[in-house]
Amino acid sequence: PNSYETYNNMGNALQDQGKSDKAIRAHKKSISLNPDYAQAYYNMGIALKDKGRLEEAIEAFNKSIALKPDFHESYNNIGNALQDQGKLDEAIDAYNKALLIKPNYPEAYCNSSFIYNLRGQLKKGLELYEWRLKRKTSKTRPPRDHLIWDGVKPISGKKFFVYAEQGFGDMIQFSRYLPLLKQRGAKVTFRVQPKMHVLLQTVDKDIVLVDSDPEDSEIDFEAPLMSLPHLFNTNLSTIPSSKSYLYANREKVISWGNRLKKPTFKVGICWQGSTLQSAVGRSVSLSLFEDISKLPNVELISLHKGEGEKQIRDINFNLTTFGHDFDSGESAFIDTAALMVNCDLIISCDTSIAHLAGALGCQIWVALKKIPEWRWMLDRTDSPWYPNMTLYRQKEPDNWEAVFKSMKQDLLSLIKNKQNNVIHSPPQEVMNQLVNIYNQGQFAVVAEQAEILTKQYPTALLVWNILGAANIGLGCLEKATEALKKVTELDPNYAIGFNNYGIALKDQGKLNEAVENFKKALLINPNSYETYNNMGNALQDQEKFDEAIKAHKKS
Repeated sequence: PNSYETYNNMGNALQDQGKSDKAIRAHKKSISLNPDYAQAYYNMGIALKDKGRLEEAIEAFNKSIALKPDFHESYNNIGNALQDQGKLDEAIDAYNKALLIKPNYPEAYCNSSFIYNLRGQLKKGLELYEWRLKRKTSKTRPPRDHLIWDGVKPISGKKFFVYAEQGFGDMIQFSRYLPLLKQRGAKVTFRVQPKMHVLLQTVDKDIVLVDSDPEDSEIDFEAPLMSLPHLFNTNLSTIPSSKSYLYANREKVISWGNRLKKPTFKVGICWQGSTLQSAVGRSVSLSLFEDISKLPNVELISLHKGEGEKQIRDINFNLTTFGHDFDSGESAFIDTAALMVNCDLIISCDTSIAHLAGALGCQIWVALKKIPEWRWMLDRTDSPWYPNMTLYRQKEPDNWEAVFKSMKQDLLSLIKNKQNNVIHSPPQEVMNQLVNIYNQGQFAVVAEQAEILTKQYPTALLVWNILGAANIGLGCLEKATEALKKVTELDPNYAIGFNNYGIALKDQGKLNEAVENFKKALLINPNSYETYNNMGNALQDQEKFDEAIKAHKKS
């Protein structure tokens, strides 16, 4: 009963079980038996930090340092606790003290990276983030020495192997970098879990998705996925940010749309993500959505699957759910993506659902803890990663009520604005008349009338589409691209819009952009022979004759 080491070891085991309160008691017992035992103070500090008792944790770490002045791990964890408190300069000082004792200490460098990234200093932050690969706890291997890419070497014609790391949200967020490798001429292979293949293939159909490493002879360069932002020298102004770069399955979108027939303002919600220690503080209680659920004509729709579903039994407000068959297939997020596209708004905590909504181009509001994960930075309400995202931040730690009160007020305004700008289309006979005039080649008349109609019906997709087509006929290519870009923004799943936008861009000589839009059209409708033909013409203009022949053969 007097073995202080055994109590310390038991505390560590309890901590590994997630039983922090019992772990703290065991470490306190160890310290009572040996007040000079630095390791027990350190381990107690870890348990206290995990419980959110940050001041007590810092005090315990400081006591361990008083007993063992070269305790670099304690300085590192003081930095982590200070970072959680938002005392970022003090946290950097603590990490630097750890590095003075142990130069090249990966944990301290990696933890420092989070602060620079939080502050938007991405160049330095992403460089330091590379130290994650050298941490003892890293599950991701660094690239092999002879296959390292420095971001500068030419990769045209080279076989570039990228391997996924960390969670689904990370895969979704950083898959945007894969086409950048292709743009430099690389033949890209991406290793990722099979369940993500269907969704991530929509990033670019030419990227080869695999579930195991290729043979060494099939790799010229390699990199883990989350090293690509650093390798592309990313800063705030160069983040590859577009309204959407993933796409829902068109048939699924229609199928889910048919199941959501109520004339309501549809809000898809997710309240809980990972239960890992690194994700503590990100989830919210489902009960916080109650006031939002009671807004006039609002229908809450659950996008949630897995941990936290039990909370549904305890609520006393309406929530539309879809049972066990929702996303129950071999591919992840397929139903979720299609359901999101049918929603007017998504509200989520910091989880993969938020990233998916952002990547699909859906309007998404994200609830964030006071000191969030590094990618969300500080203070700002927008995200440079996702143009359609709004960030709602805690003003005080653990105070989610104020966050949801703010969301409720903004949602009231959003609904009111939508009611004031109800999506109207011109009467069908007006559109039929326009189409007939267009088919007669009277492009100037169509353009004039369509221009007037866009003022009356600013969200009428077909009006913008025929306006763009008429301007192509007139040779007014800048006006055409402006109108057709509007079409793709109004409906990111409208294949004809991307096809027509591509035609306008091609006619302007913007061949790379044209090809990209033809590819987006084909992701949505892979059976469009006209789009394959148009893409073949653009590829021929680029003198990519082999690719052009393939496209025409497909047509």
